[in-house]
Amino acid sequence: MKEIEPILPNNLKEYRIRRLISVETLARAIGRAPRTIWEWQKGDYVPKLDNALRLSAALMVPVEVLFLDRFKYREAGMHERIRMLQDRRPQRHKY
Repeated sequence: MKEIEPILPNNLKEYRIRRLISVETLARAIGRAPRTIWEWQKGDYVPKLDNALRLSAALMVPVEVLFLDRFKYREAGMHERIRMLQDRRPQRHKY
């Protein structure tokens, strides 16, 4: 069975582990359920902007670092970084 690609790849788990923060502690810090953190980590769901900002504050990293490929972002120039951020925005589907 083919693995489903996450909606929005993120570095949330990596930075959470670097800071030695458990899922439960991070969830408490931002006012969300641990299950929500797990779902964001797996890429099943995308946090809304206010939650993404809380995550970035709790993990002490810029919000864009959490949701971009850090190697590509570090090597990119300013215009390319802006384009990368715009490309990562979830597209709304019209039904």
